[in-house]
Amino acid sequence: MKLEKISLLFPLFTGFLIFLGILKLTIYYSAFNISINDYLEFSEIITAFLDDLIIYGIFFTLGLIINFFAGIDKQEIKKTNQFHTKFIEEDIFFVRVWSFLKMNIPYLVMINGIAIVFLFTVIFQNLSFTKLWLCLISFYIILILQFIVLEIRRTYIIIYGKADHVLFFNIILFVSIFTTLIIFYSYYDIIMVKTDKKYFGTELLLEDTRIISDSTNYYIGKTNNYLFYYKENEKKTIVYPMSRIKKITFKNYD
Repeated sequence: MKLEKISLLFPLFTGFLIFLGILKLTIYYSAFNISINDYLEFSEIITAFLDDLIIYGIFFTLGLIINFFAGIDKQEIKKTNQFHTKFIEEDIFFVRVWSFLKMNIPYLVMINGIAIVFLFTVIFQNLSFTKLWLCLISFYIILILQFIVLEIRRTYIIIYGKADHVLFFNIILFVSIFTTLIIFYSYYDIIMVKTDKKYFGTELLLEDTRIISDSTNYYIGKTNNYLFYYKENEKKTIVYPMSRIKKITFKNYD
C-alpha cells in the first residue's frame, strides 16, 4: 500500500521539480534584471539546476539510509515513538524545543564537527567563507523545518484527535526542505557571482570581439539560445544570441 501511494506521487514530484527549476532561475536572474522566462526553453528548466539535484540527491540518499537502519532497529523505533508521544503531550513550547534538540544530539555534533573541520580548511587554504556558512546553515535549516513540521503535526493531532496522514506530513517536510534550500542556494549563486566574482577572467569570443570578465563587467550565465553579460556599474545586462558566440573560456575558480 505504501509503495502504491508513493507511485501515485511521481507526477506531483515531476511537477515539483519543474517548479523548483523555475524558482531558482527566476531568483538568480532577477538579481541581474533579467526576466529569464523570455529567454528559456521548457526543456532547460530541470537541467538548469541538475548540479544542485545531484547534491540534494546525495543528502536524500543518506537520509534514506539512516532512516532504513533506524527502521530496522527496534530500540531506535521505540525511542522515536516515545519521543513523538512526549512531544505531542508536552504543553510547554520550550520543553518541546529542548526535547527535540536532545533527540538530535548526534546530528548537532556532526554538524558542528563538520563546521570546525571546514573552518580550519578555510583558514589554512585561504578559501571563501561563503561555502562554510552555506553548508552550516543548510544543516540547521533542515533541523528547523523538521521541528516546524512536528509542531504542525502535533497541532493536527490535538485538534482532530488522531495521528494518521504520516505520509502527508512527510511530503510537507520534503517540499519545505527542498524549496527552502533552492531559495537559499539561489542567493548563494548570486553572492558567488556578484561578490566573490566567480566568473572573473572568463573570456567570450564573439564574431569580431574578445570580452574578458573583470570585477565590474562579467559573464553571469546562458541558456541554449542566449548568453548574459552584466555591467555592474551601469546595473544593466547585455543579452547576446548564442549564434554570435564563437567560444567561451572559463577560468578555473575555487
